[in-house]
Amino acid sequence: MYKLKNYEVRTSLSEITIEEFDKISVILNDESLMSIEKYLDVLDVLKVPSHIIDDLDSAELLAIIQDFSKYKYEDNLKQTIELDGFIYKAWETEPKLKARDMALIEQGIKERKSFMLNLISVLFKKDGLTNREHWTQAHIKYKMSLFKDLNAADYYPYVVWVSQKIMNRIETTVNNSEIKEEEK
Repeated sequence: MYKLKNYEVRTSLSEITIEEFDKISVILNDESLMSIEKYLDVLDVLKVPSHIIDDLDSAELLAIIQDFSKYKYEDNLKQTIELDGFIYKAWETEPKLKARDMALIEQGIKERKSFMLNLISVLFKKDGLTNREHWTQAHIKYKMSLFKDLNAADYYPYVVWVSQKIMNRIETTVNNSEIKEEEK
């Protein structure tokens, strides 16, 4: 939390929801926006009143941006989510990324769905349902509506974990392609 003119700006991952995290990620990765414009839009997502944003000077904005970058996350993958009396599990005995889950996550990336929200909705499965039910688009969309207000800091480690898995897969694919090219 950054104090600005008697207003507290949420600048920590532990202070935002998964839905806000996804919106902020889209803004920060939008190459059509200039740097300052990105952070002003981020403040808007965080519901900072427009009169506060409009009165910001460059030093205040820089201080807020620096406060954003101070956050250090804990590398701890939560196994369960409990909502409305239901348990959703990401894994049974140890963290494992199933191929079908990876495919659905990649499909979400391709379709530009909210990254963290889609990822968490794919990985966390409601007790008592079959895999077929877990992996339907309707059920994933339903879980996205349930999980959007969860704290982003609690599930950010999954973003890091899955991103590493995706990068490893890309690296392996590139290396295999290079080997095949050399064999020609």
